[in-house]
Amino acid sequence: MKKFIVSLLIAFLVPVFGFLNYVNASETLDFSKVQLQNSLEKNTTINFESPEEMIKIQGNTRSVLEKSVGVKKNEVKPTKVSDQATNDSPNNAAAIDIGGVYKDYITEEGQQKWYRFENSMAGKLTVVMQTVQSTSIDYDLHLFKLNEETMTLEEVVTSSYGGGKNEQLSKLTEGGIYYIAVNSVSGADPNSPFAFLVQHSPSYDQNEPDDNIYQASAYLNNIYLSQTIDNGYDMDWIIFQVDEEKTFTVNLNNPSSANYQLDIFDPELNALAGLGDNTNYSIVFPAGTYLLRVQSTSLEHDADQKYTLDIREKAKEGTSVVISNIGTDDNVEGYIDYGYGYKYRIKNFINVKGQLFDEMVLLYQMPMLKLV
Repeated sequence: MKKFIVSLLIAFLVPVFGFLNYVNASETLDFSKVQLQNSLEKNTTINFESPEEMIKIQGNTRSVLEKSVGVKKNEVKPTKVSDQATNDSPNNAAAIDIGGVYKDYITEEGQQKWYRFENSMAGKLTVVMQTVQSTSIDYDLHLFKLNEETMTLEEVVTSSYGGGKNEQLSKLTEGGIYYIAVNSVSGADPNSPFAFLVQHSPSYDQNEPDDNIYQASAYLNNIYLSQTIDNGYDMDWIIFQVDEEKTFTVNLNNPSSANYQLDIFDPELNALAGLGDNTNYSIVFPAGTYLLRVQSTSLEHDADQKYTLDIREKAKEGTSVVISNIGTDDNVEGYIDYGYGYKYRIKNFINVKGQLFDEMVLLYQMPMLKLV
């Protein structure tokens, strides 16, 4: 399957408040010698072919999931990073902790804010940033890893959606010292903060990292995935391509006690549908590219319990049946000719094996033979 990297405007809200155990950044290194060799770059853009019309769904749908933003009861309010350091370059990056929630301000266009943390455990890192909710302000999110031999920062992943859009990225790691940069691409608001956190997941599924659309894998005409939501902020993104208008059955099977949802977007991230879990849907997809997202409807999740996303073309009405065998009681089972042609003999019960066809296709026709 093809792998696509896209730059899109995404309108989704995620909560940015939560806590995990954390470790402190190492103080044995001279962080004043950290170097950034390359400038911050946005993700590469690709243009998708848009569907000609909206999808048609048989059954009830939900609004596209928007998680509320706020501080839960009995939780500490986010730390204001600007009180700790100027942190406008890698050399004076503010030290933060995994699981802590922080807020900061960008006061002018083009400004950068830098943060560093140490991850001592293998696993997956998720970085979530709630930006200023204004379409005229565009902040990008960047994650770097420190090469401790050369003391240079190596950019490992970027989230660069459009103005007023929250950012999220993920990275699999064996450990190390990481830097976060929040970069003002356009606009700034000295009175409105952005907020962010870093989450660590000790376990994750084989398709990670896929927390934003830039990390998503592409599938053509059918999808069958078995994955997990490894933390409350985890998002699983998928690119779904349809080569011609088709009707699909769609099911998000979730055996966990948490509630998950499948959201469907067009290539410009216009919301098309929100589908609940454990419900069968019949959906007509026009030809085109669709962006799918699975996430928890709250911070509830089960990192050990896999969900399955099954999207397949709906079978057409059956036109013919080919029976390969009929089984019954062993004492009478058989395909017997009593002088009237071969028939199955049955007693008490039958098990029928065969195939149902929605259309018959002639694969090969023998040429006519001429006898001489």
